[in-house]
Order: sequence, then structure tokens, then C-alpha cells
Amino acid sequence: MRRFRRKDYFAMFLLLSLGILIFWMIKSYISHNFIYDLFQNNTLEITEDIQNYGNISYLVFVFLIFLECIFAPFPPLILYIAGGTLFGGLFGGFLALIGNFLGAAVAFKISYYYGKEKILPRIPKKIREKFDKYSKKYGPASVFFLRINPLTSSDIFSYLAGLTNMSFWKFLAGTTLGLLPIVFLQTYLGETIQQHPLVTKISIIVGALYVLVFFVIYFWIRKKRK
Repeated sequence: MRRFRRKDYFAMFLLLSLGILIFWMIKSYISHNFIYDLFQNNTLEITEDIQNYGNISYLVFVFLIFLECIFAPFPPLILYIAGGTLFGGLFGGFLALIGNFLGAAVAFKISYYYGKEKILPRIPKKIREKFDKYSKKYGPASVFFLRINPLTSSDIFSYLAGLTNMSFWKFLAGTTLGLLPIVFLQTYLGETIQQHPLVTKISIIVGALYVLVFFVIYFWIRKKRK
């Protein structure tokens, strides 16, 4: 009799979670609740849907970001704006970062356990080649560079990283640091400039400095590798 391994329990958990998720999404869409509002891109209604959960609304928000990272059924910008509106730019950004951290961790493990046969063929060749090039040249720092750039940031890289020999914790560090400025800038969109003009200006300055540091590190590493 074959003994259950860790990845077998992980597979059972994923299948159960997926079944519950599909049931909830269908029910939510039919009843014109959260999923329906997402497909309609109705930010105001989405904000109200999350707020209706009361004291656990922040947990619901983290869970939705987590789902978006794994299944990507809807654009994250809508959720970030809703989070900023409900919880403020700072706390909303912090919650969104937690959701991204957890989602990236699970996506990495899915790829790590179920590997090349099931996941690799589903990823566009152009993205695979780009990630291979960066990961070989920069290691875990490649995740940081790809995630901090809005033009290349994608949850697909969490799955790609799981197919490499990259350290799990270094991957999470690169992902979190790379997403940090983008996430907070988007949650601050949920707050109006009239309500927090000073905080908004500071956020723009910090974001600009963060991007500047990114380019300095990038060119420094590039020069060092030559």
C-alpha cells in the first residue's frame, strides 16, 4: 500500500479548495453579488460587497487577493482600489501584500510539486524564455526585477520560479519587495487626494525613489556581471 506523501495531501487540499471556490463563484455570480460585480468592473459595488462582511472584511480582502494570485480570475487593480477605499492606502496595501505573499507561496509550491509536465506547457514560450534568461543571470534577484517593473510583473513568475532550483524563501523575499511599491501605489488610488493630500505626495516621492533605487541596483549588478 502506497504511503501518502506531502504532495498528496497538498493535492487533496487544492482539489477541495477548488471545488469550494467554483461553487462559491457560481453562486455569487447568479445572485449578482461579488463575482458578478467583478465581471462588471463595478468598483463601488465590490467595495460594498467586501464591507458587508463586517469585522472579517479584512480577512475576506486578503483571501480575494490570495485567489487572484493563484487563479487570476479577475484584475487585481480593482481589488487594490477597493482595499484602499475600505482600509486606507497604508493598511489596505499591507493587507494586499499579505495576500500576494500567501498566493505566491502556494503558486510556487504547486509548480514545485507538480512540475514541468502539467504547468510548463501552459506558460507562453516568450515568458518562459525571458524568465530563464533573468533567473540564470541574476538568481532570486530576477524575481525582484521582474515584479517591480509594471510591464513585466505577472503571477506566472511564481509558477516559473517553482520549476527552478531557486530558494523558496529568497523567492518570497524578491516577490514581496518587488510588489511593494506597485501594491501601495494602487491602494492609495482608493483614497482621494482631497482626504490625504500630504500622504499622497509622500507616496509619490517614495515610489519615485524606490524606482530610482531599482535602476541603480540593476545597472550595478549588470556592470558587476560583465
